[in-house]
Amino acid sequence: MTIRARFAGYQGEASVHTRALRAFAKNLGGTGLDVTITPDITLEGRRAAELLSLTASGELECCYFSASYLSHLVPEIQLLDTPFLFPERRAAHAVLDGRFCATIREKLEAASDFLILGWWDNGFRHFTSAARAIRSPQDCVGQRIRTMGDAPQHERLFATLGFTPVPLDVRELLPAIAASRVDAQENPLTNIWNFGIHKHHRWITLSSHLFGASLLLCNKDFFRGLPEGTQAEIARAAAVATSIQRELAAEDDLLIAEKLAKASVELIELSGTGRSAFVDRVRPLVEQIAARFPESAELLRP
Repeated sequence: MTIRARFAGYQGEASVHTRALRAFAKNLGGTGLDVTITPDITLEGRRAAELLSLTASGELECCYFSASYLSHLVPEIQLLDTPFLFPERRAAHAVLDGRFCATIREKLEAASDFLILGWWDNGFRHFTSAARAIRSPQDCVGQRIRTMGDAPQHERLFATLGFTPVPLDVRELLPAIAASRVDAQENPLTNIWNFGIHKHHRWITLSSHLFGASLLLCNKDFFRGLPEGTQAEIARAAAVATSIQRELAAEDDLLIAEKLAKASVELIELSGTGRSAFVDRVRPLVEQIAARFPESAELLRP
């Protein structure tokens, strides 16, 4: 018997997420699942955030999305949005594969219609601006920055730095930039390039202020209604896709950095002192986040 499985995302074919989603589908070839993929639902006039409600309702079987948007279901997810939490990718992946995220997986399953099939790498996030170069927290003051919708922890971070946060869905990001409704935004390099943000923002600060964790999500009832053997094959294929996705994310960072270095933008590397100024400015916020979830914060330690 063939079972329909509809997967969707919010980025184009060049995206590391779309490429990983296709690898996931390819590895399900022998399961009897008839997989269809919609790479970018925003091209159909939908908001990117609708992926969550569509998957929860069963209109989609699987999607990927930023973990930050699910903090209303599992508040501890906010700990992953602790600024300057990870010094490099390997440390981030260790947390994604460790006790903390295993606990998040259990809590999200209990609190929602989702299952987490994988923790994906959405890259270190960097500031870009059309107004002026961002080299210190003082340069943030007064700039209107686009932030993720439904992620208040991001709004608090950017307000702490002096920005004026403007929450917008991904679908609204580029129109807002093109119309100068925002001065700044922040994204991983792959999105800065693939969304064409570098065509509008002259200055790109390699701040690595946040690490983006994305979730490969599956509708819980769909998964549980499958034969155990099929469930095992989905879990196996998801693990393979997660490994591929993380490799693609790391490779894309290097490739896009090279492309941006040749583009009409200024790439700004923060000095040790410059980075410390940002870290010092957000330290009270970091302490507040950890104090809210002391037991979970302990799980983030190596």
